[in-house]
Amino acid sequence: LQYALDYPEEVKAIILMTVAMRPKERAPGTLDMCLRAAEDPDAYHEWLEFQRHAMKFVNPELRGRLLACHTKVGPISKYNDLVTIDQFDVRNRIGELKVPLTLVRGLDDPGKPLEYELEIHQAVAGSKYIKLEQAGHFPMAERPDDINRAIEELIA
Repeated sequence: LQYALDYPEEVKAIILMTVAMRPKERAPGTLDMCLRAAEDPDAYHEWLEFQRHAMKFVNPELRGRLLACHTKVGPISKYNDLVTIDQFDVRNRIGELKVPLTLVRGLDDPGKPLEYELEIHQAVAGSKYIKLEQAGHFPMAERPDDINRAIEELIA
């Protein structure tokens, strides 16, 4: 989203999932859980189970590979990712986005985030908004056929 706003001449179309144009609101303790997980084995196990649960709609083989990646990069990487996401804010520029835009929402995201994608859809004229059942935080891994179809339609 940032790249499309900063370099519109280089972007022909964009499909976004699990994204916001403003800082996200998180459940209390989310960031602390990541920090604790870096120090305490019990907290680490809790953090890893949270990651596993967030991927509940991902096929088991791919989920295993993704969890191995989470294990490799660790909870501090997740912490830094969340802090960065929570500082991201392009509300004052979102109206500048002129390329074709498709937004995807996994309706069954275990984290139950606000419907941030709808906010972007309402702010960007002509955008398309897709809601997918049996998809959560990782629609591209949970419903790849639907995402590939959306990409094909966007490219067409």
